[in-house]
Amino acid sequence: MSAFKIIMDVCFVAALLLCAASDRRIHEIPGLFLWGIALPGLLQLGYALGAGQAVWPYLCAAPVFALLLAFWHRGFIGGGDVKLMALMCFYMGIHAAISVFSLSCLILGGAVLYSLLWKKDIRKKRIPLAPSLALGGIGALAVQYITTLT
Repeated sequence: MSAFKIIMDVCFVAALLLCAASDRRIHEIPGLFLWGIALPGLLQLGYALGAGQAVWPYLCAAPVFALLLAFWHRGFIGGGDVKLMALMCFYMGIHAAISVFSLSCLILGGAVLYSLLWKKDIRKKRIPLAPSLALGGIGALAVQYITTLT
């Protein structure tokens, strides 16, 4: 792994943690925190263009964003979550984003199951998705580093 990739991943993780903390605390993800994810994504795209790598996995964030907008329009997820998921796809590429979203669903399902078992009524509460997305993103990056080292 190059030093550039490591620095970009550290910035990405820091921005993810900021988004997760904000969403958990105030149920809102400020635009400034989302820019903290977008800028490393733009640098990553520029690096891929300069290195002659394929850029289509990063550009698949546009159709993912359009699909997520349909879920937002129906009221299933919030606007900040839509932007966060699209930016995660923009930074990590579509292949890693699919694994991140799958891992996030497992984490969120475990949290909901935990709440249901201890008889907490969560039907009328807004559930923040950014913490589970952040854990899924960090987990996917950890798996990338582990597979690279072995």
